[in-house]
Amino acid sequence: QNWQYDAYFMKRLNNYCGQWIRHCGWYPDAKIRLFDKRQAQWGVAEVHEKIVLATGAKQGKLEGDLLHYSYNSIQDHVHRINDYSGKIADAAFQRGKRTSVLKIMFSPIFNFLKKYILKLGFLDGYYGFVICVLSAYYNFLKYVKLRELQKFKR
Repeated sequence: QNWQYDAYFMKRLNNYCGQWIRHCGWYPDAKIRLFDKRQAQWGVAEVHEKIVLATGAKQGKLEGDLLHYSYNSIQDHVHRINDYSGKIADAAFQRGKRTSVLKIMFSPIFNFLKKYILKLGFLDGYYGFVICVLSAYYNFLKYVKLRELQKFKR
């Protein structure tokens, strides 16, 4: 009844294998989830759709957390990583993006260090470590898949 904005975002709190994750770059994961359909709509993306606001649309913040049950198992996470990394690599290749062996070697290491140390993933314990390792693995896979496309689809 007190609609002040065209769209509202909330902090998304992710549940990973039964544990709430508050670090690793996973929180606060702000997402628009309440919006006026005349001022915003779902947009198409390679992996995750997102809300696209109309020009001039205003957004506000809702208090509280949106609870998101992201992965029930590590196996589920690994399966999605394999799927998403291929889609991202295909889309990057179509946009003309290229990669190098150095990027394949060092990007996953920097990704892990950023999420585990700088984003405090170690504070989420065992699952924080798993998430950060799998994030680095995702990073590795998307670049090796892009490299494979470069090599065989010139």
